Amino acid sequence: LADSILEGGQAVPILVRPMPGTAVRYQIAYGHRRWLACRRLGRPVRAVVKALADEELVIAQGRENNERRDLSFLERAHFAARLVERGLSRAVVCKALGIDKSELARLLSVANGLPEGLAELIGRAPKAGRPRWLMLVSRCEGDNAQKAIAAAKAHQTLDTDARFKMVLDALGETSAKPARPRAGRAKLP
Repeated sequence: LADSILEGGQAVPILVRPMPGTAVRYQIAYGHRRWLACRRLGRPVRAVVKALADEELVIAQGRENNERRDLSFLERAHFAARLVERGLSRAVVCKALGIDKSELARLLSVANGLPEGLAELIGRAPKAGRPRWLMLVSRCEGDNAQKAIAAAKAHQTLDTDARFKMVLDALGETSAKPARPRAGRAKLP
């Protein structure tokens, strides 16, 4: 990003709001990476300044994150969990993420249901998808939590999707889809 800004300038401004309680500082709503890149280059950052209430700030952040096409299910789950932990209502979180209540429940079950540290050990695993993350949560109960963490630690040299698969495999899941029972033909007399 810094190389891109160095070559062509900052194409998209960041969004900031006046920092509550001070007149000379600003809080970034979105554009943290652009701000860091400009800072490293010693350039001023272009920004749109907008007075935003806390809920408006979260909605703006959520919409910006949703526009990034490369967010994995896990990253969305952690973002949703952080918003809920900050005390925002589930309705606001749903609006910020552009999802319904049931999808929010699935995101939170993954963010809050994995053993501590496992998500960081696995990584974003963009190919895993919602059903497999939910499956992993259900398989990590009880003694399997430590087994999952050990499997993730043992495969740190693999890419994040391969680590995810190895953890599932260690818990007894294979990557093959379960066979569906075939509908038999009824034999007529």
